[in-house]
Amino acid sequence: MKTYFLVFNKMNAKKLREIVKAANEFDQCQIYIEYKQMKMNAKSLLSVSLLLGKQGLYCIYATGKNCRTALESLRAICTEEYAL
Repeated sequence: MKTYFLVFNKMNAKKLREIVKAANEFDQCQIYIEYKQMKMNAKSLLSVSLLLGKQGLYCIYATGKNCRTALESLRAICTEEYAL
C-alpha cells in the first residue's frame, strides 16, 4: 500500500525524528519513503536524514500488519504545518 503527498516546507531534524519514532511504533510493518529516486527505510534515522532540507513530492509505502494505519500516521506528520 502506498500514498503520495506534497511537502511545501523543507524537512527539519525535528520532523525527521518524529517520522522515525512513528514508523518504529509499527513493529510488524515495513515502511519506506521515496523521494526523487531515493528509497529509504522510514525506521532508520540515518536513512531518513537524507531528507533534511528537502521539499516536494514524497511517496510512502508500507507492507505488513497495520500498514494503512502506519501510512496515515506518517502522512499526517509529514504534511502538518509548522507552528510559528
